[in-house]
Amino acid sequence: MAPFYLTSAHSRISHAIALCLLFLLPSTSTAQVAFLPKLKIVFEDERALVELTPYDLDNLPQQSIETHSPYYKGSIEFSGPVLADLLNSVAGGDIEDNTKVSLYALNNYFVHTTMGELKEADALLATRKEGDRLSIRERGPYWVILPLSEREELDSEHYHKLMVWQLNKIKLGGQHARD
Repeated sequence: MAPFYLTSAHSRISHAIALCLLFLLPSTSTAQVAFLPKLKIVFEDERALVELTPYDLDNLPQQSIETHSPYYKGSIEFSGPVLADLLNSVAGGDIEDNTKVSLYALNNYFVHTTMGELKEADALLATRKEGDRLSIRERGPYWVILPLSEREELDSEHYHKLMVWQLNKIKLGGQHARD
């Protein structure tokens, strides 16, 4: 039997290679979904935490938005649950419009807003682009998308900042802190 440190190092190297290959592939296969990060939803002072997998999000009612964006060329169809509906479902009821919401990305980008602003903007939590699951390489697995083509007033820097890609955490209520 190999010494522990050799087996452990070999295992870590194999795991690292598998993860690198995962991020290099252009689309996300069923096997790759297991490696995608869960979406964390944290309440108030972080006493309550909900973690949702891509499959959990697939089981919610889905909407589609076909829109342009400053982040890609042309018009693309995105689909996933309506963000406000998702948050209300997780919270177990209607969240007040003035409730603070913080959106955090894998690269530590974050933005603070309110539930009312997300509802008003018709924010979608996209999990798919043109029918294919979003990979991390394609700004997924979760990307807040707004209907910029349908609503010209949303096509501004103020609303673009809400279009957080590689979203991995949403904080509801509490203070808007860096976390």
